[in-house]
Amino acid sequence: MLKLKEITLEILKPSDLQIIELLHALEKVAGVKKVEITLTDFEKSTETLKVSISGASLDFERVSEVVAHSGGIIQTVQHIVGER
Repeated sequence: MLKLKEITLEILKPSDLQIIELLHALEKVAGVKKVEITLTDFEKSTETLKVSISGASLDFERVSEVVAHSGGIIQTVQHIVGER
């Protein structure tokens, strides 16, 4: 079975959620070694982010839970890498 090593997500989040708060929440997920966040679009009440996460073995379900708990919505999975 392949282990998830890298994933890039497009996330819609409320404007009042600071990017640094999301970064700190994601860095606490087991297996995460690096989180990179880029603001790609913004409107009055929402922002769209490109979030790249890498690590030895990522748990997509846990990452999804953290994003949702932070108030974000995963719109698309843009890139994914699995490895044995």
